[in-house]
Amino acid sequence: MSHSHLRARLNPPAPRRNFWLEATFGLVFVAFAAIFIAVLRWHQPYDLDHLTTEGKTSDSRIVVDHIWDTRYGGAIYYRTEALVSYEIDGQPQNRWLIASEITTERARLASKLADSPKTCQVYWLPDHPENAKCRFR
Repeated sequence: MSHSHLRARLNPPAPRRNFWLEATFGLVFVAFAAIFIAVLRWHQPYDLDHLTTEGKTSDSRIVVDHIWDTRYGGAIYYRTEALVSYEIDGQPQNRWLIASEITTERARLASKLADSPKTCQVYWLPDHPENAKCRFR
């Protein structure tokens, strides 16, 4: 007589967790988060190496900075310029200054100029006022 045996299906053993690997990833994540928070907290909004003054803008425009062209396509890079009146060492200045980053997103630059900013912070490196730039308020 044959005996049929029913075998209970055994669940495969659960995979072993590698706690050292998890701890290492956790430690790296916490370190990056701490560095990121520290950089955000101590980052100065403006470069303290530059001299600054207040300027009044009378006009602004979007200009083509440069064109990048390849066989596979290209891009047009724009920047904002502002006509600014300001003083350096008691000397009145009235110049077109760069007033934005260089970008391919012309619409974004236009939206920043939509409210027609009237003042800006003019900044330049010491001994190089000819390279002044403008930061809208």
